[in-house]
Amino acid sequence: MNKLASQHRFRPHTPLQWANVWWPSLINFFIVANESSDAWSADRTRHLLYHWFSAHIMAVNWETWGIINWELRKCGHFLGYGAMCLIFYTCWTRTLLPRIGESFAGLRRRRALGAIVSTFLLASADEFHQTFVPSRTGAFHDVVIDTVGGLFGIVIWYGVQAFTRHGYNSHDEVLP
Repeated sequence: MNKLASQHRFRPHTPLQWANVWWPSLINFFIVANESSDAWSADRTRHLLYHWFSAHIMAVNWETWGIINWELRKCGHFLGYGAMCLIFYTCWTRTLLPRIGESFAGLRRRRALGAIVSTFLLASADEFHQTFVPSRTGAFHDVVIDTVGGLFGIVIWYGVQAFTRHGYNSHDEVLP
């Protein structure tokens, strides 16, 4: 029997079933919206993070901190949206059923595409929202960083799945 046919999945039909599948992405949507507020802008958090960083990581001057703060914020975009894309992927996995004659690889591609497009749309909406917040700026390069972070999250997830599916024996020969 086909591996996909043997899975007992159902596509959500009622609003309650849809909510049960998509609630993790909805919660993360509200987290993203909160982090895009004035309270979490670079102007508001720069001093607090500077003091914490200088006390616990490394003492730096204010000019150097500006560069580090910008890089940390962009890494936050990348990693946060990578995680968000994986949440979207999980939701699409629980929503999309295989088409007749579709391979497992084809189904995985559709789920990944749905997750990446969802990540792009959320990132775009987030940046658009930030254009209306006085202390924030909406920037297309942030949308690109977010979407690439999502793509990276999917690639890492596929790598982890391939690694665990095939197993790893520490005695195997590792080729350079």
